[in-house]
Amino acid sequence: TMKKLKTIPIIYWTSIFLAAVFTLAAELFHWQAQADTGHEADFYTLTLLQLLTLVAIPLVLRFHKTKYFKRRTTENPDAVYGLMLGRFGVLYILMAVNLYYYNATMHVAYFYLAVILLLGIAFICPTKDRIIRETQTEEEE
Repeated sequence: TMKKLKTIPIIYWTSIFLAAVFTLAAELFHWQAQADTGHEADFYTLTLLQLLTLVAIPLVLRFHKTKYFKRRTTENPDAVYGLMLGRFGVLYILMAVNLYYYNATMHVAYFYLAVILLLGIAFICPTKDRIIRETQTEEEE
């Protein structure tokens, strides 16, 4: 488990680096996505991504308090690593989708959503201390 914990910062910084490279490549090479950029489709896509962002951040932040998380980590302590990376992955995938649509449409709202998700990722990045703190039961505290 300690070996797995050492890979967490690498995964965190690599994902941020990949998002930056993705955005830079889109800007430099004038990449045009095959997304529908009609006004109505753009409105629905933006609304959906705003709702997903607003719902995902609080759910991911509170995920470690759910019965599912506690049951899985009690049954198999090694499952903590996968569950923590799953939390991270949810926000990262949403951030990547927002960057994709920002580059496809150049609508600044998608960029703002990606920045909000990047800030959210900083609060759930699975560090060793966070994993220990979030997996402690009330009796251990």
